[in-house]
Amino acid sequence: MIKLTIKDETSTGGLLQEWELPVENEWVSVRDLIAQRVKAEVEDYNNKQESSRQLLVNPTAKEQALNLFSRKKRTLWIDTEKQIYLAWAAFTQNGFFVLVNNFQVESLDKEILVNDETVVSFIKLTPLVGG
Repeated sequence: MIKLTIKDETSTGGLLQEWELPVENEWVSVRDLIAQRVKAEVEDYNNKQESSRQLLVNPTAKEQALNLFSRKKRTLWIDTEKQIYLAWAAFTQNGFFVLVNNFQVESLDKEILVNDETVVSFIKLTPLVGG
């Protein structure tokens, strides 16, 4: 298993968080990489009932409402599959960029070579007010 360095950065280059994501294959598509990241985040959130990291895609309004309602019961669950589809859609609609070793990847189907020195940066964009 290869430990891939994941960074979340601001559009100005500021580091928000850094962590390692284990991947099984040395070649992985951006689509699969995003899915693995989201799956790891959701598992972490669902198992710990809290998130120690900033999520790539936030829970839907319905999931947030249900989670607030059930917080006393400690049964907070996010739908992994739904979150993966939301992340893919956000990527294709420029909701965030993916850089692999500082080079932007523009397609979900792009295959990247992963080794212990590979760094993947996710740059989440904030929409401008009013447009």
